[in-house]
Amino acid sequence: MKKVVMFFLCLLILILPSQVFAQRKVPILIYHSIDEFTGQGSKELYVTPDNFQKQMIYLKDHGYTLLTFDRWQDIYKENKPIFITFDDGYKNNLNAFAIFQKLENERFKPSGTIFVISDFIGRSNRLSKSDLKMMADSGIISIQSHTATHPDLTEIKNYEYELKGSKDKIQKITGQPVNALAYPYGNFND
Repeated sequence: MKKVVMFFLCLLILILPSQVFAQRKVPILIYHSIDEFTGQGSKELYVTPDNFQKQMIYLKDHGYTLLTFDRWQDIYKENKPIFITFDDGYKNNLNAFAIFQKLENERFKPSGTIFVISDFIGRSNRLSKSDLKMMADSGIISIQSHTATHPDLTEIKNYEYELKGSKDKIQKITGQPVNALAYPYGNFND
């Protein structure tokens, strides 16, 4: 009896697709500012609009599917899934939005996720409430949380405000669910 059970177990393992046993690794490209660098801020966080457009054309021409975290479950449905993200919610992310609109066609549906710092919405160099609502309504951009004030989450105690407060504020602005968080500085702990 043990041999029969082992035989069927081995057969089952060989027949099932490898996806059942392995996680799929999906690239995430992280951007901050899509603009010409003019001397303000950190130069390494800037990508020119022309360069960004060339990168998106490369992805388009090579069969990549740009996903947002609202479509996380589609990573197994798409041949070449990739996530395009923007941290901090800079006003110049509107340049990326315009490029996505320009490149969109029947074959290529570009999309990306902007992780905004909710307390910074509307500042002079940040996206406004109307910018966020317009992009969220387009279906091209998903607006998600990068916390309320951009703290190092490993060193704070007020998680309720930073996480739930940010989520609630963004959802109220966009009318869309917030289901993803970009950890500031990439720092995390238990």
